[in-house]
Amino acid sequence: MFTAKPTSRSVFFSLLLLLLLAIFTATSLSSEPTAPDEDSGDLGDLQELIALDEEADLSSEGGRHESKDKPSGAELLSRAHRIVLELNSDNTKSAIDEAKNQEIVIWRKKKTGAPVLRINSINEATGILQKHSMFVVGLFEGFEGPDYEEYKKAAQIDNEIQFIETSSAEILKVLFPDAKPAKLFLGLVKSEPEKYTSFEGTFNANEILQFLEDNKFPLVSVLTELNSAKVFSSASKLQVFVFAEPDAFKELLEPLQGVAKEYKSKIMLIYADIRDDNLVKPFLTLFGLEEPKDIVVIAFNYTIGSKYLLESTATPRSIKGFCLGVLDGTVPPYYKSQPAPDNKDASILAVVGKTFDDLILNSQKNILLEVHTPWCITCDTTSKQMEKLAKHFKGLENLVFARIDASENEHPKLQVDDYPALLFYSARDKSNPIKFPTKSSLKDLATLINKRLKEQDAEIKDEL
Repeated sequence: MFTAKPTSRSVFFSLLLLLLLAIFTATSLSSEPTAPDEDSGDLGDLQELIALDEEADLSSEGGRHESKDKPSGAELLSRAHRIVLELNSDNTKSAIDEAKNQEIVIWRKKKTGAPVLRINSINEATGILQKHSMFVVGLFEGFEGPDYEEYKKAAQIDNEIQFIETSSAEILKVLFPDAKPAKLFLGLVKSEPEKYTSFEGTFNANEILQFLEDNKFPLVSVLTELNSAKVFSSASKLQVFVFAEPDAFKELLEPLQGVAKEYKSKIMLIYADIRDDNLVKPFLTLFGLEEPKDIVVIAFNYTIGSKYLLESTATPRSIKGFCLGVLDGTVPPYYKSQPAPDNKDASILAVVGKTFDDLILNSQKNILLEVHTPWCITCDTTSKQMEKLAKHFKGLENLVFARIDASENEHPKLQVDDYPALLFYSARDKSNPIKFPTKSSLKDLATLINKRLKEQDAEIKDEL
């Protein structure tokens, strides 16, 4: 059932809120390097940790705050573009206001008066062409019958597009020159290269509304500051973005229009000039592409919250294959990663997206992983605790300390919303990491580690 949708503006700000949760994610110790066997021994070995913890508390007093959630996914894009719009010129803001006002006028007319505007003369038809950049027109003989009722029902549900009706074939030709002679007709008119689109389905309100949803954008939308909110609000389809300089994109346009026409109900193709930092930079940052290629192709599936990157050379054939692969699931989601670091002699392993499987999930050892971000205020305190714990437990063959910067690295198995985070991956079960409280003292954290190691030893003994 096709139901009424909120205006593009309301969807845009809803998207802002919904996507706020996503996808970005040195003092020496003199205790023994082995894990104590008795609880009393644990406490004795941790006295220096307690003293160091109290010392750290004094030095950081008053500096602890709640960590900030990491923005990610299309939220980063939407928020960045909203800032662009807010900071832009008065002329830009006036144009946006004018577009919003036109939507409000259409909505108000539909809700307070007739949802369909009847045109009875050539002059009125000419006025419609001058006033509306997009409208749907229907030809009905006598303005009655089930087809006409379904048309009116669709007009009442839709909040965005002006619906026009006429009984004159002559007037229809003014509004829709490509219309074929018929007693019944429906078509969408846009101020785009593919200006006229005829409806070929059954006159049913849901089918009419789906037709409008599939065709209201051009086959390839050019992303601008004026239409960015409306583009981002249309998140029901797979969105494929092509970033290139205009001359390079000319060679891609025609074949991409063919792809868009064939899959218009599933794919929305969008182009932006790669030189336009205001529009494109947020996307590149989201994918970790600081030095992009001449042509960048990315995609977003908002239904499942995944993003994709075409990693081969962008050609008409490869872009089509990329689109179809994302649709059928053969192209895997993209997770950004820093280069693999050299962890030789490191007391705390630096983990990145591409090494997460090897160093964490496939490791035969227990792992305590610190997940941090640059904007997290309390991450520094947790990092210092990790360094002290790594020093304290140095020498244990079955325990590894590691950390990952979630702002630069992603992995499908690493889902963290609050930073910092401490995750204990047991050597016996890497699929269910145990979350340690980051506000714990050094003593408490060390006690938790010892507890987990002893539980594991007991399980092994029981199996033997």
